[in-house]
Order: sequence, then structure tokens, then C-alpha cells
Amino acid sequence: MTSGSTGSLDLQIIDTPAVAGEIFQIDDVSIVKTSPAPALPLVQMPLEHGLTFAARMIPNPVRTQGDLVFTTTKPGAVRIQVFDVEGRLVRQPLDEAFVPAGSHAVSLAKPSGETRLSSGTYFYRLDAAEGVKSGRFVVTK
Repeated sequence: MTSGSTGSLDLQIIDTPAVAGEIFQIDDVSIVKTSPAPALPLVQMPLEHGLTFAARMIPNPVRTQGDLVFTTTKPGAVRIQVFDVEGRLVRQPLDEAFVPAGSHAVSLAKPSGETRLSSGTYFYRLDAAEGVKSGRFVVTK
């Protein structure tokens, strides 16, 4: 379809009804094409059997380059945030609407236009379809 054209879209909603005979009514649906690749470097590693929802910073302590390595067991939205010891959000290296299940790595290298993380202790928070994982890492010079 081209912009402005109309067409049909088959949609299946898989949900357990709250009550027998529940009906879904959907109005004003927008379909947004998202890029298949995240804006930031997200590396997907080979899929392993027996995955466990987990996250860790490698290396820790971080000197010049650190990667948050994480595994998700379900596909879905993933957001990674980095906070300083006072709880301020200092970086959000990943905020994707869809990340496939599997092992991934996100670089915490300085994005263009951002200052490098100062020496100190930081906390990461990974929000994914399975829940939340958080951890601590140290940046040294």
C-alpha cells in the first residue's frame, strides 16, 4: 500500500476474555512501520536453549567501554536506563518496541553529543516483557 491508500489488514487478538462473550471494539487504529534494527547498536547473539531472563555489565568496573549483556525469554519491548547514585536518569541506551527473545548486548559507549560517564557508581534498569532486572556497575578512569 502507498501512503493515503486504503486496504485491509487481518488482525488476531489472543487474549483470555474476562467474561464469556467479551467483545473487543477497536477504533482509530494506526499502523506504524518500525525499523527492524534498533537505532543504537544492539547485538543479538546466537539463540540458546534454556534461556533465563538475566542482565549483567561486562566488564565491571568499566574503564573506557562497557556492554550490558542481557537475555530475554520473550519477544517484546525492551528499555534500558542508567541512573546515577542520586537516582537521576543519565542515559537511556535502548528503548525499542520489539526485541526478539535471545541474548543481546548494548554498548554503553559515549553516544555522539553526550558526555562520558564520570567516575562513580551507576545503576542500570532493564524493563522487558518478563519483568525488570537491575544491577550496579562502577566507572573508573
